[in-house]
Amino acid sequence: MRIYDVATAKQTILRRGRPEAVEAPVSVLDGIERRLGKRMHPEEAVRHIVEAVRAGGDAALNEMTARIDGVTVGALA
Repeated sequence: MRIYDVATAKQTILRRGRPEAVEAPVSVLDGIERRLGKRMHPEEAVRHIVEAVRAGGDAALNEMTARIDGVTVGALA
């Protein structure tokens, strides 16, 4: 979608509702539950991840990367 002016933006992207108001597909909710151990809306999952990384630093980032992406990374410099 290309938006070149304010009028088009107001008719399209700026009319979108809040993310938590959108119903997430069951497959997305299932994936979040498998990876994070709790069924939650995608917006809540993002908040959970950000809070965990803020609190736990690099160790939490490594843990989330392993849980979500299935990848183990080395030390973060």
